[in-house]
Amino acid sequence: MRGEQSTTGALESTHADADPGRAQARLRASEQSFREIVANSSDAIFVVDPQGVVLYVNPAVEVLLGRRPEELVGHKADVPLSSAADGFEVSIVRRDGTPGTAEMKTVETEWYGTPAHVVSLHDVTLHKLVREAAMAANDQLHELNEMKSDFVSIVSHELRTPLTSIKNAADLLARGKTGPLNEIQQRFVAMLTRNIDRLMVMVGDLLDLSKIEAGKLELRFAETDLASIIEHAVGTFQSQADARSLILEADCPPDLPTVYADPDRVQQVLCNLLSNALKFTPQAGRVALSAGAAGELVEISVTDTGVGIPADQQERIFEQFHQVEDSLVRTTQGSGLGLAIVRDLVEAHGGEIRVESEVGVGSRFVFTLPVFSHRAAEVTAAERGKKWPRSES
Repeated sequence: MRGEQSTTGALESTHADADPGRAQARLRASEQSFREIVANSSDAIFVVDPQGVVLYVNPAVEVLLGRRPEELVGHKADVPLSSAADGFEVSIVRRDGTPGTAEMKTVETEWYGTPAHVVSLHDVTLHKLVREAAMAANDQLHELNEMKSDFVSIVSHELRTPLTSIKNAADLLARGKTGPLNEIQQRFVAMLTRNIDRLMVMVGDLLDLSKIEAGKLELRFAETDLASIIEHAVGTFQSQADARSLILEADCPPDLPTVYADPDRVQQVLCNLLSNALKFTPQAGRVALSAGAAGELVEISVTDTGVGIPADQQERIFEQFHQVEDSLVRTTQGSGLGLAIVRDLVEAHGGEIRVESEVGVGSRFVFTLPVFSHRAAEVTAAERGKKWPRSES
């Protein structure tokens, strides 16, 4: 009996599906649902026949175009009827003549059993205006940035020549070539020399910055003995460390691999990091430079027992002209360009740089360079994310 009831239910369902009245009711319900969805849509929606004659419009059409439905239904619409489900932008004109832009999508369908197209228009006028304004502003900023870089480059070049002459004159005075100096004169000449050196470093940083921004900083990649560069850097700053009773030491394993780099620029990176470490480390402190292999990279670190960097500023210290907001640091602050240049140079070699620091304890700057190999030598500057000229020595 249970099987007979199941069979009877299936037959009744089949007869219900075959009932034209019920089919029509479902069709009307589907059509009503479609109309409600379309009527409540914020997009302007047309239904047009294959010849482009408007069969139906929703209320949003009047909002977008300022035209009543009776002005459109039964008239030909100037819209493309090819399928464009992904959408494309078209120009629109409202009743008052105001131009606009809409994203149009067209899909094929049926309308009361005959072929038709549903055309939707989504107003993107404001979006387009904002996009165009942003692009114009970006172009203007790019132009201003180029002008700034050109200005910095020209001024830096013009400053370098007179500064060199002044430094040469100060050196002659300091060595007594123009006659003996008394104690007061010697003190003033020493102060003059220190400030000239400081200015020349700043001018050099500005020149490097302008070259980096203009994409004109040339890097001469070669197989490079990193251990000898580290030894030279430590030797350069040893007297400065001794004068302030600082311990300056280096730790390089005997099997440290060579790297693929520009030796002069690596020397520049190390000197900048060591200079900062010594500058911000109190007397009787310690500065250590170490290096070691880490897979296909060599990791180099400069560690100090200095004043440290506040945690909320560690992400910004590699930005151009950034000054650490700390009284202990600002007393010996420089131009704010050194670490920005260091970051760009390290990244130009395909490496990365980071800082670990705690106020009152010290800082540790770590950067990486690629181990020399034929594979590393084949990597172009463009693949490293830079467009600077690249040459081999």
